[in-house]
Amino acid sequence: MKIPKEELRFSILSPEHYLSGFICCKKDLEDFLKDDALTSQNNSISVTHLVFWNDVLVGFFTLTTDSIEIKGIHDGDGVDDYPYSR
Repeated sequence: MKIPKEELRFSILSPEHYLSGFICCKKDLEDFLKDDALTSQNNSISVTHLVFWNDVLVGFFTLTTDSIEIKGIHDGDGVDDYPYSR
């Protein structure tokens, strides 16, 4: 099912948002949203945007201010099928 972008509503994560009903196929992402995203945002590390469709939380994305220094990358760094490149 394709959801028209005009039907999506975006909101920055706040303590008032109800997150416990959100389920994701990637448990680590679900745990981040529920357990760490607000703390990370309050510490000015990232900002999490929630995506709603028909007032139901259907997704989220987090923007972070970070970088990887090239001199800190070594052969073998990265994960399978997504290696770091210099």
